Amino acid sequence: MDVDPSMMHKLTMDYVAAARSRDYERAKRILRKFVALEPASARFYIHISGVCSEEGDFAEAIGLLSQSKILDPNDGSLHLALAYCYEAVGQIHLAKSIIEKELARYPGSFILRQLSFSLAMKDNDHAVAAEIAEDLLEHPEIDKEKFVDTADLLISLMGPAAALQKFKNLSVRSTKPNIDSSVEAYKHLLTEGIKSPDSVDVCRIQDMEQENLCHRLPLSEHRKLLHIHDAYIGISSQTLMVQNKLCRDFCYHIESDASSDIVRLPNTRFGTKKKFNFIDVKEAILVGGGSNYYHWMIDYLPNLGILEKTEILRNVPVIFNANLTSFQKQSLEHIGFDFSRHLDPGDTKIFRCSQLWATVRLPGRRHIMGVPDWWQSEVDIETLSWLRDSFLGKSAGEGRQGKRKLYLSRGNSRSRRLLNDGEVVDLMMAAGYEIVHPELLSVADQVSLFANASHVVGVHGAAFTNIAFMPSGSNILEIVGNFKPPEFYKKISDLLGLKHEFIEGSINKIHKTTFSSDPRFGDILIDMSKLKRKLSVFDDSFCK
Repeated sequence: MDVDPSMMHKLTMDYVAAARSRDYERAKRILRKFVALEPASARFYIHISGVCSEEGDFAEAIGLLSQSKILDPNDGSLHLALAYCYEAVGQIHLAKSIIEKELARYPGSFILRQLSFSLAMKDNDHAVAAEIAEDLLEHPEIDKEKFVDTADLLISLMGPAAALQKFKNLSVRSTKPNIDSSVEAYKHLLTEGIKSPDSVDVCRIQDMEQENLCHRLPLSEHRKLLHIHDAYIGISSQTLMVQNKLCRDFCYHIESDASSDIVRLPNTRFGTKKKFNFIDVKEAILVGGGSNYYHWMIDYLPNLGILEKTEILRNVPVIFNANLTSFQKQSLEHIGFDFSRHLDPGDTKIFRCSQLWATVRLPGRRHIMGVPDWWQSEVDIETLSWLRDSFLGKSAGEGRQGKRKLYLSRGNSRSRRLLNDGEVVDLMMAAGYEIVHPELLSVADQVSLFANASHVVGVHGAAFTNIAFMPSGSNILEIVGNFKPPEFYKKISDLLGLKHEFIEGSINKIHKTTFSSDPRFGDILIDMSKLKRKLSVFDDSFCK
């Protein structure tokens, strides 16, 4: 039908106003009016899907793009948008399949090569990622901003020395301004950084040990005691450096491109322009930490507790992270820690320690691009035994039977929420489950609650750390997204004799405020009929 141009113009102006003000619902209503006016046009479905993607609702975006695909299967922008959506929700194989087909049609496409690079990185295929990065640096369409971003990642993937050789042989074909100067700047910085005595070499504990910069001594079955002379500790206590060696095994907060940051800033010890206050310390223990309940209770606190059991360093000052959280303080109070020993690094202090001690796990943590993979946490029986003895008491372990049934709600969380949590809460309450918001409870109350529980159901999150205190034989049902998070809670269950099951929902929304818009933090929609079937087998209470 004929469409009034003035009406189309008004709708366009209204849409622009809504989009600029980020009024997503209004923008979608206007675009649906366009669809009603031109129902055979795929472009407005694509536009609506773009708005949905902008607000993180990728499930709706994928549905709309599927409708567009029926109307115009050859639209390249449609396939690209669909690949972006699949990447966002962690369905990397589907995104890769689309991009491979599109690259066969448009082999010279810069934007397709960029997305291919992103997918290779997320798939941990670093050899392919490095190959694509080199190709992107020579692409005629690359501008200075994208050149710098890609160059930094290439340095992280290859290391400064290998990257320097690539830059020396780089064939610059870009027509954009300042690319030639960027190449020369990288050559200069890499050359100066490699030969400068002040530059920092990113390494691991074993690298330091080979150069006699540290020594590992026996401590227990699963841990060794690290002894280092003349060490620097800084950046909220997560960074350990000896001479010009920055040890990544302790660098919880350093991002994957930190090595390139350090090369670009060779005269600053910690790869940052901040001015630090240096404080000399004769002797200290490095524990570190962070604001995540799981990592604190599993990766950090037990390291101190097991070391304290030996009493060999009982009175030595201790370095945690800056700004201890309330749960960190509560847990330290519970184990009787003397807070006068606490050396608080703050955000601008660097400790120069004549002698530094730290407890390290065996085996060491898996690394990705030189950064510790904190998603794949190591769990051992020594850690769990120490936690149970310390928080439950040695006599409270065997023979206990829990009676309470818990549903862990993430309704107050900023990410990984259950989109139909209300329906699930009604279902759980009808079966006699308590609705628990663990973040509102003290550490002692959480421990007590789980120690007396027989069944726990909830979405994957740090509250599952507390299953470490449940009686043997207890039951856990963990709700996960289809881009599955790590299974370290299952490892706890396996070691303690707990029955641990999973049920998978779909990741339907990802908040842009979450870490790197990672699909592992996305909101989940669980199919209620599927959940009811699972629960009827999980607990007889759902059959009544």
